[in-house]
Amino acid sequence: WSLQAMCDHLQAVTEGRIRRLAITLPPNTLKSFIVSVCWPAWQWASDPSIRFLVAANDGPLATRDALAMRSLVESEWFTEHYRSLGSFAGDWRLAADQDEKTWFATTRGGHRISYSVSARVTGKKGDVLIVDDANDARQVHSAAEREAVIRWHDDAFSGRIADEKASPEVLTGQRTR
Repeated sequence: WSLQAMCDHLQAVTEGRIRRLAITLPPNTLKSFIVSVCWPAWQWASDPSIRFLVAANDGPLATRDALAMRSLVESEWFTEHYRSLGSFAGDWRLAADQDEKTWFATTRGGHRISYSVSARVTGKKGDVLIVDDANDARQVHSAAEREAVIRWHDDAFSGRIADEKASPEVLTGQRTR
């Protein structure tokens, strides 16, 4: 039921019925995979011009999910089943001139840029912001660590949203208690 609820709420974000969504679940419940890998790919299926900025609490986690999404959208299965859903009718792919592990783009102007929390984000904008497990579960009890994450989000990352009135933000996090 929790996976269905998560997907239903993400669909509501896609449709513009929800602009700010926070998902809190225990570890190993597929929240990162669904929110940071599958959902952006699902959105690109109908609109490959969407620009995603995705942050995670450390670089390896951000890179892992970026690589998983890239593998998904490049897969034969995705191409056969989903690229023809939207008005672009399968005429897009990942752009060859911007194809890094943590920053790749579509031939329709969309991109996915991945950051670790506290990274410099100046100069980039996203139509959708995703923050996945911003706090390291081992450090979440430190008031200083929590405050540093909040400051980074409020002072840097949230300002990277493309449209203050329409662009959504999705936050995921572990329930540590």
